[in-house]
Amino acid sequence: MKALSLIFWPVLLLALAAVTWLARPVQDPDFFWHLKVGEWLWQRGSWPIPDPFSFVTPLELDARQLFIIKGYWLSQLLYFASHAVLGWPGIYLLRLAVFAVFAGILWLRRREDPWLWGSVGLVCLALIFDLYPVERPQFFSFLCFAWLYLLLDGFWRGATIPSRRHFWLVGIVMLLWGNLHGGFLLGQGLLLMTLALCLTNGFRRPGAASDPLLWRLAVVGLAAGCLNPNIARIVPVFFQTTQASDLMFAANDEFVSVLSAWRGSLRPVAMAYGAFVVLAGLALLAGVRRHSLFALLCLAGTGVYAALTIRYLPFFLVAALPVVVTGLTAASWHRRLRGPVLAAAVILVAGLLWNERGNLARIRAAGWVSNHDFPVEIAEQVAAAGVDGRLFNTYRWGGYLLWRLGPTRQVFVDGRALDAEACRDALTAEMVSFGGGRLIWREIFDKYGITYAILPLVEQGGPYLLTQAVARDSRWQVLSTSGNAVLLARR
Repeated sequence: MKALSLIFWPVLLLALAAVTWLARPVQDPDFFWHLKVGEWLWQRGSWPIPDPFSFVTPLELDARQLFIIKGYWLSQLLYFASHAVLGWPGIYLLRLAVFAVFAGILWLRRREDPWLWGSVGLVCLALIFDLYPVERPQFFSFLCFAWLYLLLDGFWRGATIPSRRHFWLVGIVMLLWGNLHGGFLLGQGLLLMTLALCLTNGFRRPGAASDPLLWRLAVVGLAAGCLNPNIARIVPVFFQTTQASDLMFAANDEFVSVLSAWRGSLRPVAMAYGAFVVLAGLALLAGVRRHSLFALLCLAGTGVYAALTIRYLPFFLVAALPVVVTGLTAASWHRRLRGPVLAAAVILVAGLLWNERGNLARIRAAGWVSNHDFPVEIAEQVAAAGVDGRLFNTYRWGGYLLWRLGPTRQVFVDGRALDAEACRDALTAEMVSFGGGRLIWREIFDKYGITYAILPLVEQGGPYLLTQAVARDSRWQVLSTSGNAVLLARR
């Protein structure tokens, strides 16, 4: 009966996820440029340098631009292979695999009270898959971080002893991670922290793995993580990314703080962060000495980063999971906590799943890529009619148009943000006009020699003002509309 239960609940969770979170139409705009770059890499066996997909990308690329172009190649090949073999169902199966592996990592690393671990882990898993698109290279960082962090924490707690098998596993995971996503730097951080704690022997809890084995494992992982095409660009990329943060904040909600998320449209993200901060605080009050210094440092570090930039929230949730469960288990009243925590977890997850109940119906009605979310039919018309020239497009639609039209037709801007000036101009053009009657959009169109534009009719629930302004201009004409997209061209 126990063995049957261990099989039943994971299968049920996977089945529910399969028809809810994992059955969403593709809505992440960045996914498409990853798919196109994967196609380029497979067909040509070389980096897309100089950039064949945007006419504003400079010929001479700096460290940040090269990092973006070369930093996801293994993920991109995986996306392209899945799509090339099976189409959109291939991407769906990849989502299923990612979910199964993530859930398996969390469950296999359970500790102390399996009921508490299962309840809190279920909430952690549900929040991550509900709030973040699965078809993004960053999800591979979520996976690798969870595996490496929980493994290393087990070493520091003395629950697991490093072996030859762990040396191979850590090396392979870091090698893959370094070529899947730039988040491998978090893995390097975990390993550097492990190395530093080994060198300061007095901080280690009694019973933990012996220092020689652990620091050697850390060195192996650090070396393997360096085997990627971007390792020499880490320092300059860090400073360039810091300088470009204003653009990132303006164009991507992932870079806002928890406070900004609470004030804006991302309140559920802020609520998830606050809930886990409270749980972690209660757990530390119940038994702070039960945690390894490694776990406490990871909790603090990921917590601060997540507060500053919500894209780091999944890492904080994973880091908080063992701290919360271990701390609450230490409390004398933890058995009375099982029922309420499990009930709260089931109610929360049921609510999140209920909100996703219409995904399969939406896919049957509009396909995996909706003509309302992206300019599907307009892109087909442009390709069929042979429309040429310089295209102006929004930042959000750039990735899709790059995938459908490139490299034959180049886009203006896309999620790669390779040209900071062009991205700022794209955002500025949305202001339509400045004081004194200056038509700023017209100045920007003339600056880049724009001859046609693909723009949305509606954006964020209201009319897209730039589309209205261009359509009213005597120098422009509307060629076609479809779904939420309009094709305009110079007369």
